[in-house]
Amino acid sequence: GFGLLMAAGSGVVSFVVGQPFMTGQWWAEIPGIGKAGTVLIFDIGVYLVVFGTTMMILVGLMGERD
Repeated sequence: GFGLLMAAGSGVVSFVVGQPFMTGQWWAEIPGIGKAGTVLIFDIGVYLVVFGTTMMILVGLMGERD
């Protein structure tokens, strides 16, 4: 749930500054990573959604056997 909130929230930032939804906003340069901004937040959010979904599927497959 948190990953989905992060991904959606990264798009809302552009509304606050008066640009279209999901327009990338850049803030700072991080050594070793590159420019940080809403695109990085969106990517981390999508990663968390995919990771969480994969873990839920794997836990469901490892369920108790009758």
